[in-house]
Amino acid sequence: MLNSYGTLFLRSHQMKRFFIIPLCIHLEQDGEEGDSYNELLTWEWGRKNHLPKIISGLERVRQKSNLTGIVTIPHYLKSLRDWATYEDPYIFFRLYGTSIRKGLDEYLRTICEAYISQTEAVMVKLYGFDAINLQKEVFTENLTKHMGIEPNKLIERFEIHKKLSID
Repeated sequence: MLNSYGTLFLRSHQMKRFFIIPLCIHLEQDGEEGDSYNELLTWEWGRKNHLPKIISGLERVRQKSNLTGIVTIPHYLKSLRDWATYEDPYIFFRLYGTSIRKGLDEYLRTICEAYISQTEAVMVKLYGFDAINLQKEVFTENLTKHMGIEPNKLIERFEIHKKLSID
């Protein structure tokens, strides 16, 4: 499934407009950086400082897992999961202190929010902002009314989607 994700979506010039940075960063089969994000990554500091670290992580996954196809961020995340589950699980059994647990929880939330944003961006581009925003409004209203939860992060993300869909 991860290979299909990379091949069908990240390498496709028609599909690259659906993917946000850094989730679209990948290595091609020959080990070269994929080009689907080059025209999207206009932040020069990020290109110089963050991109090399991401590419280095993808290269380590390619070598460690002996991958021959495209290597994507989900490949990297799966490699981390495999390491934590099968290679060094004792590290997680010994998570003492609240700062380590809090940090891990924060980073996992950041990863989840990134992929939620990616899914929302695809839905907005496929169906239009108004249609997806209507779904969000109904969901938000019911969540607040019936459960007393105010989904602030969802509301913030949709403000960004609104700005991006106007451009």
